Amino acid sequence: MLIFFAIDKIMSLSIPKFIGASILGAAIGLSSTTITSQVQGHPVRPHHKYLVPNNDPHPQLTEDQLKKLVQNLGSNMFTTRNKALEQLKIFMNNCPTSHLATFFTKMNDEKVRINDEEINHRVDAAINETSEGIVNRINNEQNIEIKLNCTISLIQSNALNYKEDNHKVLFNFLLANTNRLSLNSISTMSQALPKSNLGIKLAFAEHGNTPTQALTSLAGDQEVSVRCAVAENQNTLAQALIALAGDEDSSVRYAVAQHRNTPIQILVNLTQDQDPDVREIAQKALASRR
Repeated sequence: MLIFFAIDKIMSLSIPKFIGASILGAAIGLSSTTITSQVQGHPVRPHHKYLVPNNDPHPQLTEDQLKKLVQNLGSNMFTTRNKALEQLKIFMNNCPTSHLATFFTKMNDEKVRINDEEINHRVDAAINETSEGIVNRINNEQNIEIKLNCTISLIQSNALNYKEDNHKVLFNFLLANTNRLSLNSISTMSQALPKSNLGIKLAFAEHGNTPTQALTSLAGDQEVSVRCAVAENQNTLAQALIALAGDEDSSVRYAVAQHRNTPIQILVNLTQDQDPDVREIAQKALASRR
């Protein structure tokens, strides 16, 4: 409207037409540049206040913003849900690697707080959709502490898949550097492991660098193969072996009977096991201890 008004005024002035045309062209060009810069050169802040601006060099979500985003994931309105889902993926793709571990921890806490299966499923779907890019970024991270914490956060979010090559590289990095983990990180990882996929659990159960706390956590896993791997791991503590000695699967009890950390009394008990192979190996182990 203002441009049309300006055209009328300029053309009504008593000045040469070519000068008027130049002034008019400059005015239109300036207006066009201003509009274009807002759209292309200087991204404007998103409409929703809880969304992360694309030009923020260190985008973060506050507690309230995260709660709002997760709340919208549970909306009955498809457009609201979809917008929240897309924003969650945008944030994860643009968030600095150094912030990812904190983000995943907060997200997991929020999922526990809400305890809504449908919302949690949508959050997990968004995380898994972006997991490839996230894993590649973490693999390229030079700071070892950030890399370790981010890897644990992926395990906590159940977004690390041992079948994927780049995931396996990251996972093996974690196992090779468990001596760097804090007690808090070990505790977080141990609590998250039982919910991980089978490949991750087996890799942890079998590896020689797995923290004993994590092995104890996996000793109660529902998968027989995982419990058996824990019983065979030479770092498993007596506390876990005592529990595994009463396992319903004979292969687990057999592995317990062979373990160097199995208490004498447990071996004595296993010499009376209902399975003949378990009784035999328990007797041999008991004889070697005397």
